[in-house]
Amino acid sequence: MQGNPAQAKSNTPSDTLNAALWDEDIDTARRLARSLPAEALDKPDNFDCLPMTLAVLRGHLDIVGILLDRGVSPETREASGKTPMDWAVTQQNEYALEMMKTSVEDRRRRAAEAFRAAAEAKKEDVLYSAAENVQDNLRGKAGKRPKVRFKP
Repeated sequence: MQGNPAQAKSNTPSDTLNAALWDEDIDTARRLARSLPAEALDKPDNFDCLPMTLAVLRGHLDIVGILLDRGVSPETREASGKTPMDWAVTQQNEYALEMMKTSVEDRRRRAAEAFRAAAEAKKEDVLYSAAENVQDNLRGKAGKRPKVRFKP
């Protein structure tokens, strides 16, 4: 991270939030973290610093928590290749790291549950469609070729 975000031309949501964090204007930072579009806060500012990274570096766990609750990923990489989780390890900020690990685990668990639910729904659709095809074939719909063919 280079430069002072407070001196940057503020043209992205990340710039705006990072300027408040840099200036230690925590009330404004909290308000911005809650109100700015979450997907925009997952992108770096003009200095290639993610808002979550700056919150970790400045020790603002409440801002880290707000960003995590909003769905901002602690695994997004900056151009340097580091993630906010990497910065938490570098800074030996065990609390921030634990918050981020828990968030990632919860996100992965929810994604796996959603995938399983979608797969189950798809399986039910396939079974229902196959059952309809079998019923149509057994009824011998006139003029239609069987939809399901079994090889001997």
